[in-house]
Amino acid sequence: MNGVFDNIESYPLERRILIITTSAAVLLCTASAILNYYFELHYGLYIIPIISATVFLILFNRSLQTESVGQIAKAFIITCVIALTFVWFLNDGYNSSHSLLIFNAVMISIMISGKNQRLFVFVIFLVALSSSIIIQYYYPQTIVHYKSEGSRFGDILLSTAYNLLILYYLLNYVLNNYEIERQRVIYERKRSDTYNQKLKEKNKQISNHIVELDELNKRLNDVNYQITKQNIELDTLNQNQKKLNSDIVHKNHVLESLNNELNQSNSTKDKLIMRINKELDIASKYVMSLIPKPITNGKIRTDWVYIPSVGLGGDAFGYSRLDRDNFASYLIDVSGHGVGAALHSVQVLNILQHRTLPHVDFTKPDEVLNSLNKIFKMDLYSGLYFTLFYAVYNIPTSTLRYAGAGHPPLIIVNDSGINLLESQNIFIGAVDSLKYNYDEIKVEETSSLYIFSDGVFELEKPNKEMFTFNEFQEILLKYHSKTDSELLYLYKDAQTICGKDFLEDDYSLLKIRIG
Repeated sequence: MNGVFDNIESYPLERRILIITTSAAVLLCTASAILNYYFELHYGLYIIPIISATVFLILFNRSLQTESVGQIAKAFIITCVIALTFVWFLNDGYNSSHSLLIFNAVMISIMISGKNQRLFVFVIFLVALSSSIIIQYYYPQTIVHYKSEGSRFGDILLSTAYNLLILYYLLNYVLNNYEIERQRVIYERKRSDTYNQKLKEKNKQISNHIVELDELNKRLNDVNYQITKQNIELDTLNQNQKKLNSDIVHKNHVLESLNNELNQSNSTKDKLIMRINKELDIASKYVMSLIPKPITNGKIRTDWVYIPSVGLGGDAFGYSRLDRDNFASYLIDVSGHGVGAALHSVQVLNILQHRTLPHVDFTKPDEVLNSLNKIFKMDLYSGLYFTLFYAVYNIPTSTLRYAGAGHPPLIIVNDSGINLLESQNIFIGAVDSLKYNYDEIKVEETSSLYIFSDGVFELEKPNKEMFTFNEFQEILLKYHSKTDSELLYLYKDAQTICGKDFLEDDYSLLKIRIG
């Protein structure tokens, strides 16, 4: 029995008593049926216990599977009334020991029943007991007596064992429940004491917090006083701010009026700039129109690249046949940039293109430079001066007459290598009485002449270092064989060297190919 019910201490007392009682009733009814059959008593004395045992077994299983006690208790009570009454009635009547069984059944039924069912239990058992006594008194022939003292002794022994078993388990579970409840009370009391102790500590902390809160309130009052004082100061500042805002509004009106005037001025300026840019574009196209187109056929062929640093630059160049035997080429680089330098270079270019210098043989570079130096004095042209390289190639003799005035050298490239023709004179416009000289050199039949301004090689790298003239010669030799797009490659390399799309100075490069 203990092995079956070791895990039911957590059940309510009523449910535990019901489980124990139904299990004991199964055993009792089974034993009664076997014993009565053995002693060959009335057939009802072993059929009724077997039916009751089956019902009690069902109730026992239900009591283990459900927590509801009320419905099972009602079935248990009705079964006990029917089974015990009829067994007692048939088995020796009032003289048997079944009256004690009825008393125990009443006690158990009251314990497992709810408050509203206890009166019903007492009444139903009282009616059953009274009915049995009345039936026995008026119908004694219905009583089945024991056939022998042995059968009576066995019945009494079985009833006594059942009563003792019921009393033992009832007392055991009542005491266990009492002990559980007592431990629960002790636990709750300790828990309450712990809670009260914690509550005292919490109250002490609250008291400390109240003291701290009082201190904070005092500080808060001081802060409120300071805030009130600052609010007064803030009101004063707000009044000053309102006055300042009024001044700002007035000044904004003035500023808006000035902005309107500025917008009108900017609009006028934009129109003027557009007009100037348009005129500069026209002037730039005019300057470009003065430069002769490349010569692509014949013994002498030409190509060039001209990209001013601004809309108008101070560089200009040209070339033409002076007569049947002589071919002249020249490049001008006026100091500075912009419109003034462009006009100055155009004026010089027109003179050279139309050969309007009086009494000058344009096949002789020294006469050209001397005449230009007398006309374009620096003090007459706002300090402007220019460098010039002038060269005349004689086709029958393959000789080149040249004169440079402060200009970068002319470079000749042929199968023999590279040759530099340095300038022999200073720039034009410095000293009007200066005499300019020229030189003459034999040129191979297949040669390329390069005349250029200083903007072609005076390049600043991104690391602030300057590109050298020797590096320029190396690049020139590198692209010399690419006759179709040589000058374009040179310009793109200049952009890469500077790390810019637009160069700081005018880029002018003229190539004359002989042969």
